Amino acid sequence: MRTQCTGTTLKKSQCKLLAIEGEKYCRYHIEQGKPPPTSTKPQQELGFIYIYTYVSLHENVIAGRKQRKEISWLVTDESKIDSNDKKQALIAQDNDQFNPWKYKGDEVLIKIGMTRRKDVTTRINEWTKQCKRDIILVTPTIAHQWTKSTKKINNPKTSNLLDSLLNRIKNLTISTSTPTGTSSSTSNGAAALGGVATCFSENGFRCKNPDHVEQKIHQWLWKEYGKGNILCEACQKTHREWAKVPAGQMDYIVQTIDRVCSNSFRPDPLEKV
Repeated sequence: MRTQCTGTTLKKSQCKLLAIEGEKYCRYHIEQGKPPPTSTKPQQELGFIYIYTYVSLHENVIAGRKQRKEISWLVTDESKIDSNDKKQALIAQDNDQFNPWKYKGDEVLIKIGMTRRKDVTTRINEWTKQCKRDIILVTPTIAHQWTKSTKKINNPKTSNLLDSLLNRIKNLTISTSTPTGTSSSTSNGAAALGGVATCFSENGFRCKNPDHVEQKIHQWLWKEYGKGNILCEACQKTHREWAKVPAGQMDYIVQTIDRVCSNSFRPDPLEKV
């Protein structure tokens, strides 16, 4: 027996026609009985990219080359560094693959990570407990300290003159208040990046699809500067996400990471770093 259609008309009233045999809707409203189509476009997740290093490495960068302290517990694992160079591969086999960390110029180790949590600090606390080492987030402000410290060591007279000039310009600039709702970590990060709008907030760089963004940054850093695999005594395994970078280029590195994270919000993000 055919029943009345349960569909809704344009006037928001129930349809008065009879439903199709065995159905609840007439031929005009049969589409209303079908489930809404599911989107085939994958949902883009939000997250943060963060940078950190060991406190001991940070203190040595700030102290300068002459006042560096030896870090006896920090060991690099050269056996896990991939290389297409057969000559370099043979050298790595002949030499001891587990070596104490040795400085080359102003080189320092940094680690890039990602998290989907609201605050990067939670993830950093987990790494501290897991690896049993004091670590520090490398914010744009810290990165600028590294760049500034390295310049002072390499050319103290030029650096002092530049600082004096920057301070004069700063005093001539009209100060503006921080917009309501902007966190202190965001404003500090923007200042270190030249006062431009950045993705830095909550101690990390906000981005879409953090897994993909993290991978792009890793590939760029390793190609540009090189890997820095670390043998972790507490975990009894090799951490492979580290990179060896010049401390004097940290401003540039942070700006590049910020740009990659900013591009992730574009409809068609740029693939090149």
